[in-house]
Amino acid sequence: MGLRHARALAAIGVPVVGFDSQPRALAAFAERGFDVVRHLDDVLASASHVVVATPNHEHVRVSLSALEARLPVLVEKPIALDLADASQLVSAFESAAVSLYVAHSERFHPALLTLRERLADEPIVEARFTRLGPTQTAFVSPLLTHAIHDFDLARWLLGTSVRMAMVKRAYDVDVVTLISEQGARVTVVSGTLSEPRRTLEVRTRTRTLSVDLVTSTITIDGRASALSLRTTFGLEAQARAFAILSPELATGTDGLVALALATEANAVLRSNSLRSLRGTAWPPCLKRVRP
Repeated sequence: MGLRHARALAAIGVPVVGFDSQPRALAAFAERGFDVVRHLDDVLASASHVVVATPNHEHVRVSLSALEARLPVLVEKPIALDLADASQLVSAFESAAVSLYVAHSERFHPALLTLRERLADEPIVEARFTRLGPTQTAFVSPLLTHAIHDFDLARWLLGTSVRMAMVKRAYDVDVVTLISEQGARVTVVSGTLSEPRRTLEVRTRTRTLSVDLVTSTITIDGRASALSLRTTFGLEAQARAFAILSPELATGTDGLVALALATEANAVLRSNSLRSLRGTAWPPCLKRVRP
């Protein structure tokens, strides 16, 4: 992911210096023509902005190092893997009055921007986000690594807070239902599939609008139109926004709220799973390790 951010920044004319604690990753940066340094302090000493695209468990540590240098940070989603760590990170940046943003880059996808434009002030009654694809990051829930985009987009698109209403799992698919302050129903579908599928359907009182993020196709009342754009367009738009610290970026607080929703959904799924296990007849040899 770090290389994708580097390419997007380079595409808009921003000089990039790469750092990674893993020699293989650092070599990949150098092979693609980027300057690299071997110590984090060296890059922080000369940087004006910091993009943190490390493994998820390193987000907080590296972001706090950038904060010590009083540098604005764009950290990859999820902002952290733990709510307590994420809260600490957001509070630290707020106390220091330094900008912290989270890379919920799909806010900058042209198809979604066009959809929001077409909606204008028309209230959304119902929305459905579907995000299916190959197996995601090992040991981390897809709700945290990918569907977390949809938790952020739901608030961004509706312009209001949302709360959890229902969570369930069917085979390899998780279904989360959210309710907005105005009563709009939002369904987030996340799971595994051999071919990627990323769609959003929105229904108002008078019409239906949908977006296919794989093909960048917008369909309004049954009439489809495809946008012609580079696959990196959204990341480049986000990079431009970060360069000027635009308010269009997802804030640290936005990232914290999206993480809270994903964490709550995961907790419900785990609880449901444990209840299911406790309802089964355990073989005698496994009773000692029963949850």
